[in-house]
Amino acid sequence: MKKNDFKMVSIRGRLAYAISCLESALKYYKCNTTDWRIVLEQLWTYTDIQFFDDWHYTIAEILPESVLESNIFDIDDNEYINEMQFSSLHNLYSNTNNEIKDIIQFIFNMGICEFYGKLKNYGQLTLDNMEVLLNYMMSNSIPLPDMSRFKVFSYDDGNGWGEKFSGIKYSCIL
Repeated sequence: MKKNDFKMVSIRGRLAYAISCLESALKYYKCNTTDWRIVLEQLWTYTDIQFFDDWHYTIAEILPESVLESNIFDIDDNEYINEMQFSSLHNLYSNTNNEIKDIIQFIFNMGICEFYGKLKNYGQLTLDNMEVLLNYMMSNSIPLPDMSRFKVFSYDDGNGWGEKFSGIKYSCIL
């Protein structure tokens, strides 16, 4: 599979596929998927959120890198999660492998890379990020999800971003 396979898929559709890659990795590494609901539920909001910057701020706060930088919850540093969620995420990320954490970061990067500017060349920045994710998945022998389900999300809709849809319907975990 190559990044150009996603050329005619909307940005929302690309993100949905990327989140499906995370779910595939969680299954591949036999993670307790129930524990991952908090992360997956937030990631999937990308597909139907009104303002992408809301997604950006929420996800930035729950990224492994953000959560693991401290062992102690600081209310001044956390606007979108509470102390119990922080503790759950800290425990979750502390006990997972780097591949899962890396894939979450790839999803975040792909989700925000086109925010500030007009989409060019079919959203080339997201396509480049998709290529990084696909190569990472393949180099770690993580099975790729079936892409055909995501081709219905046309790049021609919503100025390339695509129409809003309920991504959770495409989740194999939620």
